[in-house]
Amino acid sequence: MFSLCCGRRVIALILLVFSTRTCLAQLNRSSEPVTLKTYSLQERVNSADISPDESLVAIERTTEHKTADGKTLFSEIVELWNFREDRVVAAAPLRNVEDRSVSSERAFDPLKTPRFVRFSGDGKVVVVFVDDSITLLLASDLGFLRSVIISVPPSRTRSFVTHKGRGELVNIVVRPELRAMEMSPTGTFLAILWTTGYVGGRVDFYDISTGQRIAEWDAPPGEMTLGKGHRLAWDLASPTIFVAVPNASPCGGPTQIPDVIGVDARTGRTKVRFTSGLIVGDIAVTPGHELLAVENNCVGVLADHHPRMKVFDLNTGKLAKDVRADGTGVRYAVSASRDGQRAVAWTSDVRCQFDWLDGHCGDHVIKTMLTTWHLPDFSVIASVAVSFPTDSPLRMSSTGRYVLTYGKTASVFELP
Repeated sequence: MFSLCCGRRVIALILLVFSTRTCLAQLNRSSEPVTLKTYSLQERVNSADISPDESLVAIERTTEHKTADGKTLFSEIVELWNFREDRVVAAAPLRNVEDRSVSSERAFDPLKTPRFVRFSGDGKVVVVFVDDSITLLLASDLGFLRSVIISVPPSRTRSFVTHKGRGELVNIVVRPELRAMEMSPTGTFLAILWTTGYVGGRVDFYDISTGQRIAEWDAPPGEMTLGKGHRLAWDLASPTIFVAVPNASPCGGPTQIPDVIGVDARTGRTKVRFTSGLIVGDIAVTPGHELLAVENNCVGVLADHHPRMKVFDLNTGKLAKDVRADGTGVRYAVSASRDGQRAVAWTSDVRCQFDWLDGHCGDHVIKTMLTTWHLPDFSVIASVAVSFPTDSPLRMSSTGRYVLTYGKTASVFELP
């Protein structure tokens, strides 16, 4: 009896050890870091986009070289890349600018003004914005189609008195700046977002098939000049575009003022508005008629450590769900695939780095992370560490197989 009891205990102990080792092995395998196949493109990239068929990437970049007489020549170039084969399919120079420096220490910087490049919804046209003008190129070989004359909002002047009591009046001229540009996923509508002054904004709508401006929409006052979010997202089923208009500056608290607004591109009329509850940095729209919004607020000493992505039902304008990241927050940029199967956002480990001199808490990135979710349940497909600035734009391909990001360089990540 004793030997039988001991035998059972030995067998149970062996099974326990075996199951424990199996679980540990599975845990180790699941915790192994996931790496993404990466296609690196050019450096000094101002803007980039991936074609609807996921075969090409269009980039707009600035190059510089010395002329025979020692001057610096800056060139704006559009290129089409077959990123999987790492080769340039076509290239088109847009303009050359000569160095207008007044001394060896002060030179004209062509990167001060924004540039944008986008594919049309059908992938047949490449749309480029450089120096307050839009150029349309054939996506097959970057052959010239037409230039579009655009309406630039007027500059605004702010006046204030310095050194209280001395009555010295100072005028500051604030030029409008293009902050975002997006082509409609269907049709031929182009939306461009201007900032006008410090808190104003305007969206202009063009039909690239005719080159005509068809409508405009004046944004309500908001913190339009702060942050890097693209703040424009087209509805995939209608000529409606959603505009993010932050209702407070970063490091402040969001207000109850509506900060996501849907606009009819044909008329410039407001169709819907709602409040995200965030210092909204970026938005994306899914075919399931949901809008994804992510945070652009500062990491505080005690607050905003793990912000969640908010998902709104566009039929009702109400919050449908909060999406969390494991141990981090969802911030800065978000994108969704056209087929409605996937979404991607930055989920980096960002912490407060306190500056004791000015009492300010700055964002300190510990680890740059990229997370992909399956829609519509938002189950995590992969959360991956990448080497890229965590506030760079994200553009997910049509089926969600690839993610494009750009800044000083451009890279395409192939997702699992």
